[in-house]
Amino acid sequence: MKGVPLRCVVDTNVITTANANDGDVPASCVLASAAALQAVMAKGHVFLDDGFRILQEYIANANARGEPGPGDAFLKWLLTHEWDAARVTHVPITEVEGDATSFVELPAPRDGTG
Repeated sequence: MKGVPLRCVVDTNVITTANANDGDVPASCVLASAAALQAVMAKGHVFLDDGFRILQEYIANANARGEPGPGDAFLKWLLTHEWDAARVTHVPITEVEGDATSFVELPAPRDGTG
């Protein structure tokens, strides 16, 4: 699939969209999200924070048994390969003091929210 960065952090919205959890999402978005996850699982490398915040968010939004959707399959794949350095890297991130949802290493959203 063109345009999928194979060294990436996967946004939780890609997982939930691939699972078609929101009935208002067009089928083309569901298919594109599923294809992106498949590409990452086939040839990609995922980055997770060393505090497991990202993984906890994935677990809260997908089924770790890998069924029934593509987002669930991605979570199962990630849990299976989490400690394979060729497929997953854990990186430190630093919370902005007083804001547990903002991190020094990540830029603030352009619209000034959150």
